[in-house]
Amino acid sequence: MIILLFFSSILEEISEKLKEVRAIECNFTEILIVKGDTLKFRGSVYAEKKRARIDVYKPERQIMIFINDSIFLWTEKTNQVFRRKAPIIFYNVLFSPNLNYKIDSTSSGWIYLSPLKDELIYPISVLLNKDLLPKKIRFAQEEGSGVFTFSSYKLNKKYPEGFFSLDKMN
Repeated sequence: MIILLFFSSILEEISEKLKEVRAIECNFTEILIVKGDTLKFRGSVYAEKKRARIDVYKPERQIMIFINDSIFLWTEKTNQVFRRKAPIIFYNVLFSPNLNYKIDSTSSGWIYLSPLKDELIYPISVLLNKDLLPKKIRFAQEEGSGVFTFSSYKLNKKYPEGFFSLDKMN
């Protein structure tokens, strides 16, 4: 029982620390393993309490807009938008982890989380930095697994009108 209280207090501490934060921006790299192939992505993440945008710069330009449990993905190569189910809803991990996840266990600094809501279908593992922001997030999904590594956080930047809109994909 004491261990469970400690685990839930970690998520409450993260939520409390980020209570006054309106927006977060950071750089990322992602290693994604899908059906035996390893893919590497680089870009930036922009998140507010109920929306997020990911700009991928390498290997090819992509923009992802997160709305509810969906990702709307625009690729420069096709100049089309595709809708997919989101394996991770980044703003839920950042701004309200205690409302969206429960801690299953911890090990070597990693926090193993299971979703509390049906729309968050995949468990994740999070490694936090000293400011209680995600340093790494690991996830698994039906087709493979991935690791996001985050750096260079900036807090409370104001984004232009339409920045999180599908109308402004490029």
